[in-house]
Amino acid sequence: MGIREFEWKDIEKIMEIELESFDKDVWSIEEFMKWYELCRDGFLVYESDNEIVGYIIVQVLESGKGYIRSLAVKKKYRNKGIGRKLIMESVSKLKLNRLELHVRVGNPAVEFYKKLGFEEIRRFEKAYRDGEDAIYMALELK
Repeated sequence: MGIREFEWKDIEKIMEIELESFDKDVWSIEEFMKWYELCRDGFLVYESDNEIVGYIIVQVLESGKGYIRSLAVKKKYRNKGIGRKLIMESVSKLKLNRLELHVRVGNPAVEFYKKLGFEEIRRFEKAYRDGEDAIYMALELK
């Protein structure tokens, strides 16, 4: 049990989590391949009982600044601190002092991010193909 770097053999389990977690904007295997190439050090998985139950992809934009490209946890493992652990491990591993992301306004994850200390920086109107707004959020770390 714990966090480790993503390996390509994990992709089927990652796709299961992706399909379960997102109704809209589901990434394809090709999209994951792109982000794996760009963010190898920031693509982490969480295992519990030899099963991958969550993942995070963080892109380092510049020294100390990261951007969460995707974060998802299997439904039955939510509210157990796994998302928070993935974020904190990314911060530590990548030596980040600021973490940013965007999220759909209607996504319940907005409250999760607020509880972790992320602050809303601004909103982007009609940011998604279906017209839903996005919230740009950031977390300043010491």
